[in-house]
Amino acid sequence: MRRFIISILLFLPIVACAQRFAVVDRQAVLESLDEYLTAERTLFDLSQKYHAEYDRMSADIDKKFEDYQSLNTTTNPPQTIRERRVQEIQEMQKRAQQFLISAEDDLKTRREDMLRPINEKVDAAIKDAGIEGGFSFIFPLGTPLFFGIDVEDITESIKEKLTL
Repeated sequence: MRRFIISILLFLPIVACAQRFAVVDRQAVLESLDEYLTAERTLFDLSQKYHAEYDRMSADIDKKFEDYQSLNTTTNPPQTIRERRVQEIQEMQKRAQQFLISAEDDLKTRREDMLRPINEKVDAAIKDAGIEGGFSFIFPLGTPLFFGIDVEDITESIKEKLTL
């Protein structure tokens, strides 16, 4: 009996250290959420509007440059007129560049603001699944880690948890 108790006490730490691992495909979870798809669509539409405005600005610059070139070939304008036209073109290019930078910053900020609550919701669902499943670690699917046979893919259970 004494050996039995000693063997149980020796075996207990090994059992207690048994860890469960899981993987989750976060992108698949996100793409299953309507609010994520709506946010992506909204961001895409905004991006298209910015690109259309930038294209319009670029077309205006091209037109101004063509006018400048035709002015130089048809007439021989004074140097001050040529310099003023070049300066106008440069200013237009600078404004277009500033617009592009501003648009990219705005898109980045809006993406972060729109996706923050969605990511928090997914993180909470993953945490809940980890607690419920008794997992020690949950790794993102596709990371360059070795996944043995003891790893459970909980992507579908996360999706189900989020649709409730």
